[in-house]
Amino acid sequence: MKTAKRFKLLFGMLALPVMAMLIASCCSDCPTGPGGPSAYRGWLYATNSSNNYLYRIDTETDKAVDSMRCELSEDYMPGRVVSSSDGKYLAVSFLDNVNELYVLRLFDAQTWELISEINVPSSPLFFIENNSLLLDVDEVNGQFIYYSVPNLVPVDYDPMIYSHPNLYRLDMIEIDESKKLAYIIARFNRETGPQYSDSVCLYAYNYIQKEIEHEWIINIRDNNGDFYMVARAALDTDRSRIYVNTSAPDAFYVVGYDYGNDQVLFRHQIESCYGDIVLTPNKKEIYVVDPGMPGDFGHMWTGLAGTLYVFDAETGAYTHGISLYGFTPNYPDIPMFGNMIAFTPTGDKAYVGSGRSEKYSGTVCSINTSTYAVENLVWPDFNHMILFLEIGPK
Repeated sequence: MKTAKRFKLLFGMLALPVMAMLIASCCSDCPTGPGGPSAYRGWLYATNSSNNYLYRIDTETDKAVDSMRCELSEDYMPGRVVSSSDGKYLAVSFLDNVNELYVLRLFDAQTWELISEINVPSSPLFFIENNSLLLDVDEVNGQFIYYSVPNLVPVDYDPMIYSHPNLYRLDMIEIDESKKLAYIIARFNRETGPQYSDSVCLYAYNYIQKEIEHEWIINIRDNNGDFYMVARAALDTDRSRIYVNTSAPDAFYVVGYDYGNDQVLFRHQIESCYGDIVLTPNKKEIYVVDPGMPGDFGHMWTGLAGTLYVFDAETGAYTHGISLYGFTPNYPDIPMFGNMIAFTPTGDKAYVGSGRSEKYSGTVCSINTSTYAVENLVWPDFNHMILFLEIGPK
């Protein structure tokens, strides 16, 4: 297990709150024509926490074609959803918060027939090893678990990173199967104050050898030398860059950082750091969603933008803004409260899942990445709250 080597890389590091971000990867079915990216033939999976349904949306028509809910109880809420790269499998975790019950299910991605299930606390991350294994994290017991596919039999475990005494949370944001590496952002508690932290750590974790091959401290600080609190992140391992939504004592920022050379590349102030940040499949642009807030919500949130920002990933230049206002029925001053962003692998569309429990609800909107315009609303009535999106092939 090479314990000494692995703990040398981990001890003494403190990190900040980060929310998991999945970055779409290209595949052989993703051609790009001379006139722009071609249409992607696949499924968009969306979890709706307002009614605990999982929906399947056709990316060619932007229409919801299927839905399911865990039949064990209405209290089971769908969590993370992972589609295999070959379009055969769909892994879905369900959680009953009321009774603290869990179930991980594997479905046929095309027919939605249930293949296997296991009653464990889980959060599926990626299919690996040619879709023969499902890499999962059990945050309750603090370990990575490897399940065989399609039987969902546990075949291996790794509690190494979770055994660090100050660990608070790990978020896996990208996987590189060619190198057998998973890229993980970690944050650690201060011993004197668990609600505070000092830095963001990025690890390249070899999920076959079960050891950390590389580590970086994401050294983004304010004018007083204090680390920014990182909310969400997107990664470009080809250029050793990480793009983050951050908060500082004075404002919220989008920051581009070269972790290979320890250099801040750009910094832009935005209204909020709590929406998603995603790199486009061609890695040329960064999309950042500002959820927004109507002026009548309260003095702390008056007039937040409600905008999808687009930045040039190379220069950091702001290039486009896509308004999230004017779509909510009878409430033109209410934004869509965008939460998550998902791109088709071809890059022809960006999907934004929206909704907020304490103020109105949302939908899934599709955005044409060539015109930077909202084209379709999957549910025009906005009677949904979408908290997770996943793209998979037909």
